[in-house]
Parts: sequence; structure tokens; C-alpha cells
Amino acid sequence: MKKIISFALAVVMIAGLFSVIPMTVTAEESSTGVTEPGAVPTGYVPVGTAITKPEEFYAMKADGNYYLANDIDIVESYGSKSKSKFTGTFDGNGYSIKLNGKPIFSSLGSCTIKNLTTRATGEHVTGKSTAVGAIVGTVSGSSNVVFENIANNVSVTATGTKTTAGAIVGTVSGGSIVAFENIVNNAPVTSAYRAGGLVGMINDKSNARF
Repeated sequence: MKKIISFALAVVMIAGLFSVIPMTVTAEESSTGVTEPGAVPTGYVPVGTAITKPEEFYAMKADGNYYLANDIDIVESYGSKSKSKFTGTFDGNGYSIKLNGKPIFSSLGSCTIKNLTTRATGEHVTGKSTAVGAIVGTVSGSSNVVFENIANNVSVTATGTKTTAGAIVGTVSGGSIVAFENIVNNAPVTSAYRAGGLVGMINDKSNARF
């Protein structure tokens, strides 16, 4: 089966229609006032509880407000054991998360993920379920999610025959609304089914703003 590889282009499948958008999506004005994805301006002050190590990241309350105080390395997704769907605000604060084969979040509800850079060890983010992405596989359940000021440097590979892959999120479904503001993808996204530089597929009951 022929592989679809999205590296320089973002491919979005919406209700069976095929469209191509640029890999970099820059908001006219982000809340941080910067244009370089992942960075924050000098003097930026994050709000919430500081995260300094993976254990604190895994233990976050689902509806809390958190920010990174330094770079961290994770080996599993938030919520993979607790089955918690993150519904708060996660601010990377200009720092990065190193992934090891799994997305940052196992599931997202209505939330904001911002000011973050992803990096990887030797292994790509891979998945053989319905969808896979560096931040999360699927956004569903009528969620309202904002991805803002993010730089992805992690390759995403769908290993299932009908797995959708996206650099940030694999699939947006269930009437969810997702906004992508000041985002850049710097790594390959590969799937034998559907792939996109930011999101792999948006179903006909959902919506996205780029």
C-alpha cells in the first residue's frame, strides 16, 4: 500500500475532500505577542502551577493550569494510566518536552496547549489505533481546543492500515472545534491511510481554524 508522507505540506481531509495548506500556520496576533513558534518574549510570566519533572506532569489535575519551568523528558502520555482527559491550560513557557514514542496527551477535552516545543529520542511517535499525533491522537466529544505557539520536531508515523496521522493531532471528531495559531511542523508525518502536517483528518461534524 502506498504511503502518504507529509513533510513540507499539511494535508487536511474534511468530509472526504482533499485540501493542501502551508506547513506553518502563523496567527495574525498570538496572545504572547510573538511569531516564532514555541518561544515566549522576554519578561513573559506564566500562570499556574510549575512543572519541573515528569512525575509532576503525570500527576497534573485534569482541569488545572500548569506551565513548564524547564525542559522535561516523558516516556508515557498524560492520562494513559488514569484515563484522565485534560481540560485545563498547559503552557510550555518556551521550554520543550522530549517524547519517547508516545504523544504528550492520551486525550484532550476543552483546553489550551501553548508555548511549547516537542523533541524526540531515537523513536518516532507511532500508533496503530484510529489516530496518532505528537500532542494527541484524537480530539472528540464536542471539545473546544486551542493549540497556540507550538513547534513540532517529532516525526509521527501511523502503523495501522487505517490510522490517521497528524503532526499535532491525528483526528478532530465528535463536533469538536480546534484552533491552530502560530504553529510549525518540522518533521515528517507518515500514514498509509491519511496524513497531515498539522491535523490528519477533520470530520464533517467538526471544525478547525488555521
